[in-house]
Amino acid sequence: MAMETFMKGVKVFVAILMIIVTMRCSQQGTVQKPAGQISAEDYYEAGLAALQQGDWEQAALSFNRAIKIAPQYANGYAGAALVLALKNQPEKAVEYAEKAVKLDKKSFDAQVSLGRVLADARADGWFERAINAFDAALALKPLDEAALYYKATVLREHKNLQQAMALYMQISSQGGAFAAKAEEEIVHINNYQLTSPRTAVGDSILRLEKINRADLAALLVSEFNIVQIIGRRNPNYAGGKSQHFQSEENKKNHLAGIISDIAGHWAESWIKDVVRVGGMDIFPDNSFRPNELVRRMNFAMTLQNIIIQVTGNNALYTAFINKPSSYADVKRTHFAYNAVCLVTEYEIMPLPSKGDRFDLDGAVSGYEALLALRNLEGYLNSSF
Repeated sequence: MAMETFMKGVKVFVAILMIIVTMRCSQQGTVQKPAGQISAEDYYEAGLAALQQGDWEQAALSFNRAIKIAPQYANGYAGAALVLALKNQPEKAVEYAEKAVKLDKKSFDAQVSLGRVLADARADGWFERAINAFDAALALKPLDEAALYYKATVLREHKNLQQAMALYMQISSQGGAFAAKAEEEIVHINNYQLTSPRTAVGDSILRLEKINRADLAALLVSEFNIVQIIGRRNPNYAGGKSQHFQSEENKKNHLAGIISDIAGHWAESWIKDVVRVGGMDIFPDNSFRPNELVRRMNFAMTLQNIIIQVTGNNALYTAFINKPSSYADVKRTHFAYNAVCLVTEYEIMPLPSKGDRFDLDGAVSGYEALLALRNLEGYLNSSF
């Protein structure tokens, strides 16, 4: 999970950096200069252009040439700091960015670079120092979208959500290159406040447009606390008094130990836990298929299974089987019919946005999954 979270962060960093680079490059001339007339500024712009193409090595070469030509050129170090951050060398990145600011405190690019790499490095005092760097940049260019966006993102990551929201809304109202990204962040903050993730895992998965089985297992264990909930709510599970239950528990422990396709997976321990307590099943070939997308019908079945596991009320398996369907695409003969009725009747799973259709094969987003688990907690709390 840590590696996947890091790579997602890198992708966001690169995507936003590309916006900045595109904006800057569109403002530059295209006049070719002889080698002897190439300045440090020219190499700096060439480095930004290389970053736009995703060529980190060429970008580093250009920024280093800028530094070699002009050792006191702040932006050369600022550019090199960005490359070092992208290469996952946070301490070196901060060193270069700090040198850039020391050389020229009035360099807008240096201040933005420092703020960004401090946020990436997360060393002691990173938040205050990053905010100070962005404020210094905004003192030079008060309405600059890049500085506003980066500052807002640091505020969001530090859970200063209202301040972040205000900046994202300002960026959106300006209607520039960062408007679309700012609007995405506004949606994310709203979703965050509705679902209140308690862990870094939940916060990361909340952003996913489509979750897979590994994501769901991680949410069930880390955010929903399924192991503790089943152990606390189901006396048979907690006390092991029933011989039948002991047999079932041994079977689940056995299944968790023979899963064939999760060794070394970031969610391995969570998958084993959720299988061990019966929250999710493995397939007949002993695979879990962690990368398989979760479909709405499968999610409904999982939620139904958890409700019955926790309450011990097996009658819920068929409680809705003779009731008419509320959805045009869910026939009473469908294997997930009862589960769909159960999770929608009790307002656990978010209602579909397709009118009279449940969208059985539709994907489940991180937001929908987290919201359903919060609703499930409320339902279970009201049932005991």
